[in-house]
Amino acid sequence: MLHPYPKIYHTYLWLVDLIRRHNGLTLEQINEKWLESELSGGVTFHRNTFRRYVDAIDEMLGIRIEPSSKGRNCRYSISKRHTEHERALNGWMLSTLSIANIVKERKSLQKRIMLEEAPEGNHLLMEITQAMQRNVLLHITYQKFVDDEPYEADVEPYCIKLFHQRWYLLAHRLGRDYLAIYAFDRMLSATATTTQFEFPRDFNSEEHFAHLYGVFQGRKGEEHKRITLRTYNGEWNYLRTLPLHHTQCELPAPSREPQYIDFTVELHPTFDFLLEILSHGSNIEILKPAAVREEMERMITDMAARYGVKAERRG
Repeated sequence: MLHPYPKIYHTYLWLVDLIRRHNGLTLEQINEKWLESELSGGVTFHRNTFRRYVDAIDEMLGIRIEPSSKGRNCRYSISKRHTEHERALNGWMLSTLSIANIVKERKSLQKRIMLEEAPEGNHLLMEITQAMQRNVLLHITYQKFVDDEPYEADVEPYCIKLFHQRWYLLAHRLGRDYLAIYAFDRMLSATATTTQFEFPRDFNSEEHFAHLYGVFQGRKGEEHKRITLRTYNGEWNYLRTLPLHHTQCELPAPSREPQYIDFTVELHPTFDFLLEILSHGSNIEILKPAAVREEMERMITDMAARYGVKAERRG
């Protein structure tokens, strides 16, 4: 007999996380680990029960657990036949859910495991994704931070993106000839309508954001740029372990014990990208192109003026 929903759901997450971390296990090995968990209640998996769980995981989470062969000694592992997008989505989902599962299991440590706040606007996800799935207009009431009054608009929802703990919607607003970004936490309301729109067959969300750092879009008609960054004081190790962008490349070090290491990224030098570089302080310097370096110099000069510091611009 299956356990009540909350416990069985945690069992699914536990199984997927265990098999993923060990890159495949036999049912006997799974049961050994299972008995060490508080979820087991001292009861092992029967083979038929395990198969039902595997089917439910595939149906509910879209994650396939496959046997290496037939027989009692076969090893079960996560399928590698997922598409690249499915693998990325599953990886993100598993990482998030397995952390939640671990925290729940280690109740005595909950006050010693510090997590970031969940992104704002989660309550709008269902309505917005429903409109995306049905390809219908979304009626939103939107309040910009810089405006005193909100406005209403009908938009064609194209895709959503999570960035820096905020959800964003990329959409086409009726009457405009461009795509715009709408932050969930600035939507006062979002309602799916019954009006259909034709979703462009050639639109690809990954291509759209391929040369953007975050969600801010480059200037219309402007090509992305190859930007060279110089890192100091060991900051290169941070970029190695957590690249700024998927296009990031490390250039050969100038010496065996370098004073700096250069990297390149290929993207639009948008405001959120420049803010990210600023957050590294003097440990990252933009070398080129000259126009991007000059834009950064202007931002630094303006910052210095705020603090009453006279910044000397290079001529």
